[in-house]
Formats: sequence, structure tokens, C-alpha cells
Amino acid sequence: MKKLLFFGVLALQIGLVAAQDKKKVAIKDAEKTAIWNQLDRQYPAYCGIARDIWSYAELGFQEQKSAELLQATLRKEGFNVESNVAGMPTGFVATYGSGGPVIGILAEFDALPGLSQDSVPYRKPLVEGGSGHGCGHNLFGTASMAAAIALKDHLNQK
Repeated sequence: MKKLLFFGVLALQIGLVAAQDKKKVAIKDAEKTAIWNQLDRQYPAYCGIARDIWSYAELGFQEQKSAELLQATLRKEGFNVESNVAGMPTGFVATYGSGGPVIGILAEFDALPGLSQDSVPYRKPLVEGGSGHGCGHNLFGTASMAAAIALKDHLNQK
């Protein structure tokens, strides 16, 4: 699960470099440490979200519970959330602030057919032939959300 935080911070660092506009200055070590510490404090919550999305195992365009969980978390963090984007019932855009820079972070959270799996290191389907997250999108969606929240918090401290 610590890899989740790695990917979240990677997305965050890319966003922060872009946010520093034309200077393209890297994040200072103290800022990185503060961001890591914030993500570590939120780890139990983010771990729970990733596990919930894992347990939902909803196929693409059917991720109702997953989309609602991510949207509710982002709303709680002060993001404006537009649902049903582009005619997709589970598509959404979460925005925060105004003006520039504009930073986009993609979050995927769909499961794949036939990959039902318990969280053990050997093949053990929860539902034989059912959908599951062998693709890791339960982690990717959560990490993207975590990166967006951490980026918002970091930029608000500036």
C-alpha cells in the first residue's frame, strides 16, 4: 500500500513542478517532507478507500459506489465536483480554486472482468469469474485523489 503513496507523491511532484510556472523549480526537501508526512497521516483513510474500491470491484462505467466514495471524499476536502461528465454516469471532474495554474490528475478506478481476487498472494477468487482489481485501479484512483488533495493543501500553504 505504500506504493499507493509513492504514485500519489509522483503525481503531486509533477503537478507542483508545473505549478511553479516558468521557473520549473523542484520542490524543496522540506516541502517534500511535509507532503510525505501529510500523506502518511492520511494513510489509514486512503488505505480504507483503496480497500473499499477493491471490494466493490465495479466494471467500467458501472463504478457507482467507487465514484461516489471518491467524490464524497473530494467534496469533504473542499473540491467542487461535477458528476456525470461527458455522458458517463460515473465520470466526474473535481476542481478547486480558480485561475492558474491548471493542473489535471487522472483517476481510474474500474475493475476488470474475470479478476475477482481476495487480498492474498495466491489465486483465490472472491466470486468465481467475477470482476476484480488485478489492474490496480483501486490504488491508482485513490492515489490520484490523494495527490489532488495534497497538492491543494500544499498550494494553500504558499
